[in-house]
Amino acid sequence: MANKMTFGCNTELVFVAIMLVMFLAFNIGLNYYDNWVLSPGPYPGGLGFPAPLVYSLCHAVSSLIGSIAMIYGRDGNRVTIKMFWAHKIKIVLNSLFLVTSILLAWFMVTHASVAIINVLRGSVAIPVLLFAFMFEGKRYSIPKIFAILLIVAASVMSVPWTTFSSTPAGLWLTILATFCVAGKATVSSMLMKNAHTDGMTPLVVLFFDSCFSSLFLLIACLFAGETIRLSQYSPGEPATIGLAMAVGSILAFPYNFITYKFIQMTSAIGWAIATSFKLFIIIVIPMIFYDHTTWVGSYVGLVLFVIGVCLYGMLEAKYESTWLTEVLPKSLSAAEIGKRADPDGTTAGEQTPLNKAQDNLNKFTDAAEVKKHLPKSWMAM
Repeated sequence: MANKMTFGCNTELVFVAIMLVMFLAFNIGLNYYDNWVLSPGPYPGGLGFPAPLVYSLCHAVSSLIGSIAMIYGRDGNRVTIKMFWAHKIKIVLNSLFLVTSILLAWFMVTHASVAIINVLRGSVAIPVLLFAFMFEGKRYSIPKIFAILLIVAASVMSVPWTTFSSTPAGLWLTILATFCVAGKATVSSMLMKNAHTDGMTPLVVLFFDSCFSSLFLLIACLFAGETIRLSQYSPGEPATIGLAMAVGSILAFPYNFITYKFIQMTSAIGWAIATSFKLFIIIVIPMIFYDHTTWVGSYVGLVLFVIGVCLYGMLEAKYESTWLTEVLPKSLSAAEIGKRADPDGTTAGEQTPLNKAQDNLNKFTDAAEVKKHLPKSWMAM
């Protein structure tokens, strides 16, 4: 039994590693690609598409179409009104956080430098940690909190502070956008917490998110005057613009799905650490190895980041090892005793060994964690 669970856990870790690489690749690639589409021309330096909200709307619609095709093109996923009604507040909040962060990003780029925006996004683990404590009821050990704070400190010190510049409004907009991104990750994690029982898999969550994000972005486009800018837009290469929009929209669906899947398989904190990792890949490491920066904080920050990630990974591995070898086998054994003692069931409210086993499981983890460690759990989409 223990060997089977360990094998399932190892398979899970391999799949998480693959999803991490894919998440980083899509995230970094799409950031550069979207920046190229929206940057002023002349072509090929930038396409100069004048409506970023319309571009985001195309991404949302593409994700909606892709999720519908995947949901109804394979077994194991379904969407019902009952599912929406059971999670309606979280579903709407999930999309509102996303659209609000997009709108804030639209305003803050002219009021804050790229450096301070990236550093605050790299520190998103702090609000995620707060939200996990406030809304999910999660409690982290002191060593884990220390590892998370070490990662955040490394992110802050790694970028030269001389490149930080913003207006007061820009700073607050960036902070608010960071909290919105953290809120979305937390709500997403909560929605997929019991995916194997309530059907809120990453694809289903993406479907609901795309539905409401498309609606909210359409309203934002109308009020922001982007339809007017589009009517006045006369591109020199309309075929190139259309192809670029289509490519960006098509790539948005797998990226959004991978993001949700990565959050489901790890946690909102795991996603936040991966976001900090992106900061080092696209800014800090090139500064050190290609620009040979004299900013000492970049070198110290990189070392601290590696230490923090390794420490957090060791703590997670230790927890999972203890859970698999001690907590889960004892709980399952108690459950089996309960089944053998009363194979026909029990009276509601009676405290049997099976009920005690379930209480023990709930004490140490939640249903998503149980599913996480069982073989082939990564197949649920």
